[in-house]
Amino acid sequence: TECFVDELAAAAGKDPFEFRRDLIRNDRLKRVLVTAAEKADWGKPLAKGHGRGIACFEGYGSCAAHVVEVSVSGDKIKLHRAVCVVDPGMALNPSGVEAQMQGALSDGLSTSLKAAITIKDGGVEQTSYFDYEWLRMDEVPQVEVHILQSGENPGGMGEVGYPSVAPAVANAVAAATGKRVRKFPIKV
Repeated sequence: TECFVDELAAAAGKDPFEFRRDLIRNDRLKRVLVTAAEKADWGKPLAKGHGRGIACFEGYGSCAAHVVEVSVSGDKIKLHRAVCVVDPGMALNPSGVEAQMQGALSDGLSTSLKAAITIKDGGVEQTSYFDYEWLRMDEVPQVEVHILQSGENPGGMGEVGYPSVAPAVANAVAAATGKRVRKFPIKV
């Protein structure tokens, strides 16, 4: 959905962040989206071959947004920066909220770019992490987590940080290459 929102923005000739911001009616979701864009320097020019992608999600009583910056050279995608903003209502344990967002980001980046499950002759081919790849430490981008507290009831943190990661990466790759992503893990 968040990738399609970028396509709608492009069709309307609008900036993807501004297009989303103008559509969102939920004040908490809008606030995390705007904060993510501000913290990530949305609109600041990037070098050729670089792109920023943005996406947001509301669920489990919380709201989250991600901005991911990548560069693409040949068939290589390099992650440079990820800005995560979350409004969990009330962060009872801010370090736990930060850890959940970091873990969700790691999972989202890994499944966006590397992890794939393939089937051959009716069985799963992957058996462990040597052939079901996850991000390595040297592949993790600069990460920032910003927690906004709206004072609402505490929301869930287990999954809220995951759904907007892959579309933010896909939208960043599309911004860098001009080609829309239609399949994960992303191959350029």
